[in-house]
Amino acid sequence: MKKKLIIPIVSLIAALLVSNCVNPSSGTTATHDNEFDFCWYALSALFIYQERLPVNPYVYATPAELYQSVNDTYTRYWNPAEATSLLASLTTQAGGIGIFIDSVAAGYRVKQVFKNSPGEKAGLLAGDTIEKANGRSVAGVPYDSLSRYLGGNLGDSMSLLVNRNGALLTIRVVLGTYFAPSVVIDRLDSTVAYIALRQFSTETVHPLGSAGEFSDALDSTAWAQYTVLDLRGNTGGAVTQCISITSQFVPANTVIITTKERDADSLHPNGTTVYSELDAVAGQKALTRKFEVLVDHYTASASEILVNCLHERRASTVKTIGTLTYGKGSGWAYADTPNKGLVTITALLLLPVIDPVYNHIGITPDIVVDSTTDALTTALSDIGGGGLGKRLAISETANRINRMLDQLPKQSKMPMCIVK
Repeated sequence: MKKKLIIPIVSLIAALLVSNCVNPSSGTTATHDNEFDFCWYALSALFIYQERLPVNPYVYATPAELYQSVNDTYTRYWNPAEATSLLASLTTQAGGIGIFIDSVAAGYRVKQVFKNSPGEKAGLLAGDTIEKANGRSVAGVPYDSLSRYLGGNLGDSMSLLVNRNGALLTIRVVLGTYFAPSVVIDRLDSTVAYIALRQFSTETVHPLGSAGEFSDALDSTAWAQYTVLDLRGNTGGAVTQCISITSQFVPANTVIITTKERDADSLHPNGTTVYSELDAVAGQKALTRKFEVLVDHYTASASEILVNCLHERRASTVKTIGTLTYGKGSGWAYADTPNKGLVTITALLLLPVIDPVYNHIGITPDIVVDSTTDALTTALSDIGGGGLGKRLAISETANRINRMLDQLPKQSKMPMCIVK
């Protein structure tokens, strides 16, 4: 059965409680308020492992204790402070100047200025070379030490001496928040493009989120004979974004993954278990392209939907390289609570169409590298081969890519497959 990708529970929980369609608070004591009732109803309606639910939830004093009782790592009550932190990790929001830079003899050259960032607002342009920050030269400063020159607190003002086409300019930047890209592209040589997909987020520099960024990246690298797709460190994100991106690789209406999930609606206010399939939507820009896909232990959850589909549907033109992936074949819904907390609930199990179930196991790549071997270097060698000169060029390329990825905000290591 085909069905929508988003569980429509978030708005329903409050509505069902208010309209008395259910009475989750039967038997409550004075210590069990609306927050507890809300959290218990969400858990009882959505939790995929129904057999783990307590017979009497009201033996637990708090929502946190209630959620701990079901013994599921990803089913959790988050207090307001924790909720704010978690929600921030679902976006690419960061703080600072908002630029990609690379070292040159005179300082650090700006490779890209992120849209609506403090750097863009201050007037920085791609191609500018930053020579000094607050009067201190950055020429020759190791990249690892650069944050002491270009970092600071939100609201700090920084004076940058910039060389623009031979003219020296002073640009004042006020450090602030911005959305960083979730997709990074580069040209490795005349035949090989590089795309790093950092997460599946609805809130990035692009109005359509990571899926919009990825679509643009495919357009700008359409010249490539081979493309390296880097999913290392991608712990997942929104299922809707993942399905849109995966749809670029397979024909429309292809079954990407099947699911077993808990759903709740006006006909089933206490929740019901349904089986469904997630099918490819419009896209298909990468149908005929050859890819080498980099994975590691932190390639998880929503990322594994993509990797699994590539294994099942594109084995002849896509090769995966790296280490065993994380092995999270489940997804969670989340909802805001009345007291501005948050609940996350494992509500979905992912069932591959062809390959074995990988939950708690992981996906083994086509080419396995050990922990001391760089998957990017292996991929480029696999594509191009070559002697010592080629290997040295590959090594420098890998170093440059790693430096660029280091400039992006650090992503949460919590595996995410979000079905809200």
